[in-house]
Amino acid sequence: MLLHQLAWLVAAAGVVVEDRGYTSTSTVYAALDLGPQRFVVAVALKATPAEIEKTATTFCSEHRDDITTLAPGIDGAWAADACAGLVRGAIHDALAPRFELSNRSMAIVDFAGDDDGRRRVEVATVATAPEGLGRLVASIAAHDHALAPRLWVLGLGLGFVGTVQKIVWTRSWLTRLPSSSLILFVDAYDTVFQRPLGPNDVPPPGKIVFGADRVCSPDVCAGPLARTPKGLRYLNSGSYLGEAAAVSLLLDGALATEPPTTASDQYVLSRHVARRASAVRVVLDVDNRLFSPLDGVPRDAFTVDATSGLWYDATSR
Repeated sequence: MLLHQLAWLVAAAGVVVEDRGYTSTSTVYAALDLGPQRFVVAVALKATPAEIEKTATTFCSEHRDDITTLAPGIDGAWAADACAGLVRGAIHDALAPRFELSNRSMAIVDFAGDDDGRRRVEVATVATAPEGLGRLVASIAAHDHALAPRLWVLGLGLGFVGTVQKIVWTRSWLTRLPSSSLILFVDAYDTVFQRPLGPNDVPPPGKIVFGADRVCSPDVCAGPLARTPKGLRYLNSGSYLGEAAAVSLLLDGALATEPPTTASDQYVLSRHVARRASAVRVVLDVDNRLFSPLDGVPRDAFTVDATSGLWYDATSR
């Protein structure tokens, strides 16, 4: 009964995720509207049940007077218990992975128009909010591509709770495409195209090329996958190219061993590849001919080609 008396005060609940590098240190904010007042409850993205319970209890204790004012006549102790139940529910809703992809959560930007004879490359990215996409879109439009790019923005409006959503949404999207489709996945907010896409970039069937990171923390990467004269290289899950059939097999395998959670997509994919469990061939672009991840890169790590203006790994020149 008390729960129902308090529940009518809850007008809406929202979720806001603080971006701290999309790592396990991210914080989820569950917004709880009680009558005319909005309260925000902060909880770690990977909070344990005990931490969630403590957060709910602390919140309701701190706001007991507010709740009593909004629902006069309710016993304070009972109200606190009912409040804790509502807060726990809001937190669980906020932490629940959102994996369903629909037409309403996708947008398409076609840079090719009608079929002009060029091979189509389907460029996929995940962005739960459109702000910040302009740089990626402008960089694709700036080049005269030998391949015909079509950009698919996945996850719009669905809310971010963990980067593993990128794997699930991409896998769902791939079911819409022929298995022979050429797939280029890039991260949305920190990627730009330096040059046009051409036929020499296309890997053979059954092979997927990933970008190669120089550094990666243990909770984000399962371990280094390549060794170069200048150090180890790690799989970068925010940049890869391959045919849809191969990409689908890879993502299916990764999700089969790591069920959807709020885990890191980079950890899930690199762990799957490191176990040599993949049914497709995965290679890292260690000399940055296709992808140039910049995390941990010193100033002298890259050289600029005088003719093309492109950046290449200085260790490979």
